[in-house]
Amino acid sequence: YYHFDITLDVRGTASLYQSTVYLYKNGSSLGYGSKKSDEVPHWISFSTLEPANGTSDYFEVYVYSSLTSPSYEESSDGDCTFSAHWARSL
Repeated sequence: YYHFDITLDVRGTASLYQSTVYLYKNGSSLGYGSKKSDEVPHWISFSTLEPANGTSDYFEVYVYSSLTSPSYEESSDGDCTFSAHWARSL
């Protein structure tokens, strides 16, 4: 099993919007974190523990936002992060 953490600092312009981060394994959706807000910027976080064989399984992250011209801050202080670590055997 692998533990995944995803955090995004979402920026853009809108009066009310929704942003969602999705985690996929081998092309299939595993889950998501979502936030509906009228405040910019805002944070979206998602964590999960998922089985993985460690060789052929692959993971992807996709982001959707209804913001006008959304951006996702990336800087040395870790505003946008995607991390995974081995937690225990299958």
